[in-house]
Amino acid sequence: MSKNSKAKIIKNKKKVEWGKIWYYIKSLFSNQIVFDCGTSKKWYVAVILALLSLIVTVIPISVNVSQSSGAAFINASSADPYAYGLNEYVENKSTIGDIRFSEDKAVYEKESSITYNVIGEIKVVKPIMTYERTSANGQSYKNSFKLFFIPTTAGDFATQVNYILSPGKYGLSTDTSEVNTSSLAIFGVNNFYGVLYNYTTSKSVGTVNGDYINLREGLEGKTLNEILTKDASTPTEYLNNFKGFAYDSYINNRTTLMWVQVGMVAGINAGILLLMGLVMFLMTRGKNNPNRVIKWYQCYGMAAWAAPTPALLTLIMGFILPSYAVMYFVLFYGFRIMWMSMKQLRPAV
Repeated sequence: MSKNSKAKIIKNKKKVEWGKIWYYIKSLFSNQIVFDCGTSKKWYVAVILALLSLIVTVIPISVNVSQSSGAAFINASSADPYAYGLNEYVENKSTIGDIRFSEDKAVYEKESSITYNVIGEIKVVKPIMTYERTSANGQSYKNSFKLFFIPTTAGDFATQVNYILSPGKYGLSTDTSEVNTSSLAIFGVNNFYGVLYNYTTSKSVGTVNGDYINLREGLEGKTLNEILTKDASTPTEYLNNFKGFAYDSYINNRTTLMWVQVGMVAGINAGILLLMGLVMFLMTRGKNNPNRVIKWYQCYGMAAWAAPTPALLTLIMGFILPSYAVMYFVLFYGFRIMWMSMKQLRPAV
């Protein structure tokens, strides 16, 4: 053999064990595999499966909430009160006074001129502008749009909004059932509230609660008039510009709402998973049950191995019918555990 010859080293490539992979995939519909894996596999595998399943269940809710828009309430075809109300504001800005948004706050240049309705011990801010829309046939719709600015001296922003929305409820009207039917744009130092009413039916079309924390670069430091009139000269164009403000104002609340809902749903689903593990443990305690040797942690292991299928079904149905996304995991998981209990955990006859 030549001195320069070298022995070839042959590396054994690891083959993909498709049999094992298929075995675990079958756990999505095989109760026996769920039973076997839940009682024999390591505890941390069950914990990982449970956590991944819980994450999957909240994906539809997080996506749906994150796609909601603060401008949705004025995207309706009945947004005329807002469009013409904003037009009225632009045309009379010098009389009404401008509002500037800077450093997450709003400042009204004529704050000292704000007036109040005082009824007993309650002080309610009056609108800084009221626009009355008249339809094409000459019929008048009283106070179809109002614009407010609520200074810090007026007290809590939310309280003032409630007074404006439901004057009858708080004894601010002789009619205790009186409620607001005007479209509103209510600015506070730190908050914004908007509501659109259909001017022909007086029913609410939609609302938005927001703040000024996430205003985009083109809006930060600008006045309301500058925001509305940028490359715009008609009521429709003013409304389109205002949609950008409404969208940005909702971002902070939308993020908070998303995490609250995700946490709530994840907590409910985790509670159901733990409850079903306990149910399986109690079901196997019968004197004649051949599975009474199963330990409590093995029951929770089975509960975890049974979770991926309901989680995947929740993911699919959560995008198809998002209105019921909170219920799907509870429903599907309950069926899976009931099915498994009848097949694998029932006592001997």
